[in-house]
Amino acid sequence: MALTRATNRGCLYQVLQSYNSLLPRTLSTTQCCVKSHMDTVGKAKYEMTGHWIKNEKIQRPISPHLTIWKWQLPMNTSLMHRITGCAMTTALYVFGYTICLLPGDYITYLTMVKDWSLGPALITSAKFILAYPLAYHAINGARHLGWDTGKGFDLGTIYKTGWFAFIGAAVIAAVATQL
Repeated sequence: MALTRATNRGCLYQVLQSYNSLLPRTLSTTQCCVKSHMDTVGKAKYEMTGHWIKNEKIQRPISPHLTIWKWQLPMNTSLMHRITGCAMTTALYVFGYTICLLPGDYITYLTMVKDWSLGPALITSAKFILAYPLAYHAINGARHLGWDTGKGFDLGTIYKTGWFAFIGAAVIAAVATQL
């Protein structure tokens, strides 16, 4: 019983004291625990130093970096989902606060943009740039909802739905630009 309680407290001195070990009774429990901890820290530091020296000798990179990974579709879909979500959130807040802070109303600024006569190619491109993240995030979000049901985790389905998310978003954005 005493051994169980001492082990739960995590102090080597108390565990050994339970067995009437050779540790002197003059050492306090705190001193022994600190000494034991410092021995462990010293050993770990020594092992880590050896690890880093070995890695420097063989010129191993500090950690795996993007340059050593082969880019695959699941990696791209995950990254794109995060980027589109963050970009749309940022754009929403910036646009919303800007409209609230500027004088006039929304119609005034729409009229001002129309007066610039930017041309259909630039307007269509801007519409596509605005529509693609929304379409992609919606399609990929539906894909994630499908995963929440526990379906679609085999590699073939992951690739098919990934390509569908990229291509489907482009088609939806292209159609939306023509409206």
